[in-house]
Amino acid sequence: IEVLSECLESLEKTTYPNLEIIVVDNASSDGSQDWVSLHYPSIKLIENNTNLGYAGGCNKGAKACTGDYLVFLNNDTIQDSKWIDTLVDFLSLNSNVAAIMIRKKDFDTLGGFDKTFFAHQEEIDLCWKIHLLGKHVWSIPSAIIYHKNAVTLPMYSRLKQYLNHRNSLLMLLSNYSLPMTLYLAPIRISLEFVALFYSLFCLDLNHFFGILQSFVWLLTHPHVIYKRRKHIRQLRKVKDSEVINKMYWGSIVFDYYIRRIKKSSDIINE
Repeated sequence: IEVLSECLESLEKTTYPNLEIIVVDNASSDGSQDWVSLHYPSIKLIENNTNLGYAGGCNKGAKACTGDYLVFLNNDTIQDSKWIDTLVDFLSLNSNVAAIMIRKKDFDTLGGFDKTFFAHQEEIDLCWKIHLLGKHVWSIPSAIIYHKNAVTLPMYSRLKQYLNHRNSLLMLLSNYSLPMTLYLAPIRISLEFVALFYSLFCLDLNHFFGILQSFVWLLTHPHVIYKRRKHIRQLRKVKDSEVINKMYWGSIVFDYYIRRIKKSSDIINE
């Protein structure tokens, strides 16, 4: 509740005048629902009977939204007072742009977040689909949000490791064209095995079993991959090459630890 309180207090200071705040509760057991109802009666509260994850929760909130724009926030964020003004101004001037502030009609066209992801990397998948539509994704540094990170799900938990590995592989196996998938998949899977054996060598069992769990899920859910590939084919308006040209092909690990690059803007400028 303390984390959520900081987020909602920050939103109250937002200068944008026409703001609809929706809190989606994924069957929490800490009394958050009653607390929100008591302290923020003007906020629209959606209470789910089960934990739908970040992706499913956001989709429920998007359906209840009445505005033209959608913004998705983690509960462990604090925002600059003018952050929404900055995003709205930018989107108003650029009709072919989408971001984590996104037009509701574009979000609906894309089918929202893929609820299969549950949590982690669903926003990467959404942005990938935006690129496949021939639209653009922009980062607006002046729209400032402070994110505490790993509050809901601990950084090194097995569930986090599993979701990160599974979801990234799921994107690779479904978002590329078939020839590109057949080319990249063996390379990526070989790297997964390197990570698997390295985690075992380091006795990092959460990581080890998280990777194994991701393999088991992918092997037992080929129908999900097929459905996603079919959906991507229906959305696709540009070739892989156009999307790949917008990707960063360096090593984030090398950049951070060796080159000492701390800001994404420094990588983008390259």
